[in-house]
Amino acid sequence: MHVAFYVSGHGFGHSTRAIVTVSALAESGHSVTVVTVSPPSLFADIQMRFPDKIALRRDSRALDPGIAQKDAVTVDLGKSVADMWAFLVTWEQVRDEEVEWIHASNIDCVVLDAPFVPAVAARICGVPSILISNFTFDTIFEGVLALDPFNHQARDVCKLLKELYSHTDYLLRLPGAIPSALFDSKDRSNEYMSGSFERAAADAADTSQIASFASDACILESTQHALQMLARAALPNSPPQNTQSRARVFNMPLVVRMAKTPRLEMRALLGIPLDACVVLVTFGGHNVTPSTPDRVPSPVKQLLNDKDGEDEVHDMRAALTGIDASSGAESVRNNVLIEISAHLNSAAEEATSFSDGFGQLIPDGWHALICVPGPKGDLLDDFIESNGASRVTIATGSSYVPDLVQASDVVVGKCGYGTCSEVIAHNVPLVYVPRPAFVEEEGLVHNLMKPFGMSTEMKDFYAGKWSEYILRAFRLKEHGPGAKIRLDGAAVAVNHIEDIVLVRRSIAKTK
Repeated sequence: MHVAFYVSGHGFGHSTRAIVTVSALAESGHSVTVVTVSPPSLFADIQMRFPDKIALRRDSRALDPGIAQKDAVTVDLGKSVADMWAFLVTWEQVRDEEVEWIHASNIDCVVLDAPFVPAVAARICGVPSILISNFTFDTIFEGVLALDPFNHQARDVCKLLKELYSHTDYLLRLPGAIPSALFDSKDRSNEYMSGSFERAAADAADTSQIASFASDACILESTQHALQMLARAALPNSPPQNTQSRARVFNMPLVVRMAKTPRLEMRALLGIPLDACVVLVTFGGHNVTPSTPDRVPSPVKQLLNDKDGEDEVHDMRAALTGIDASSGAESVRNNVLIEISAHLNSAAEEATSFSDGFGQLIPDGWHALICVPGPKGDLLDDFIESNGASRVTIATGSSYVPDLVQASDVVVGKCGYGTCSEVIAHNVPLVYVPRPAFVEEEGLVHNLMKPFGMSTEMKDFYAGKWSEYILRAFRLKEHGPGAKIRLDGAAVAVNHIEDIVLVRRSIAKTK
């Protein structure tokens, strides 16, 4: 089987989790071409292990522009919308190019994490498309609309993204997912849903005793039963009439990278005292000093003084929250303004805190392990300059992050899927910094970290007063997570991919 695996260009998190599934596919004897813009070094290890099975195709045109950021935790809403729209303007040309490549490369299956145009190309080519993700980009841009209801371009982006994603045949939904109007419609029959995010009680002596959220659902059906279900879900080659996916949805265990080097051995290699309390700081090299004290987009602030467009605010609010039209446009507008005012006040408080001066960044006696430091002059750089090697270790750019996570006692970073999955898998608490308007975070916090991890939110990040949050997170280890989650998502994904291709081939033979 030859799989085309399209990996989003938004950060490295998509690539790091895709690597786990790509490796599992290669171990099962399948060939994989990874379409990516991530550095080849990320895939160097698995290419060395499977030189005849894994190939890279570096091509940004077939992927997506992702989400733009101003600094470590601030989404650049305007640029994100503009970049996505500029990409979507040429989507039909990209589709045609991918159709040609899929045919020429004899692709049997298209896997997406989480690009969308290749799903349309796969439908045209008659090969199954499988989305493996905890979100789709249309839901991310709905978050942009929530902060900027008058952004017509963002609304057009959401509409077109939904249409493109609707061509997806299957969704292997990862834990920490956010609700999707496309895949979670009340009109969808239960027969299109399968599986649950399985877990075990945190205090269970035998972690193989796994209980499901839904008592009558199980991810790992027998092969025969799975094939029967997949056959019933076989989709026609014609696109849906409405922007509503008929994709078969499977809820998955975690797809996650695991550490390779034992904890104490890794500390010795890094030159960190074996008995030290260690905090890993990881922000991907982004600036951790605010680009501007007020991080709320200017179009939103204009709403506070805008007396026009009540109907438009009402329509947007109703679409996002389900508020009935009878509640009145003025009432809805007031609700929107109250929420925006609260957001502005929060930003103002943080800006004031920042101007008051820095607090204590790292607790006394702790050692800081920094993964990809930011630019000169930011908070981390100041800490490094004032403390030196006695309290600071800077990991090399080639470091394998799960090894760093396992060697640490607390992680400070963004609440992305890669970070969340790896701290959960290695039982390390997370101090996360909220990112306004980044909808994916809501699912990761409430549907992944809270039930399965240990985490605390740091609200005054830019004030440099991290210590109390680090110590608070460290104390969470006394009780541990509320539940344990399965970590074999890559193996489950391979089973589903194999079954899907087998069913599609069997259907083709009967025609």
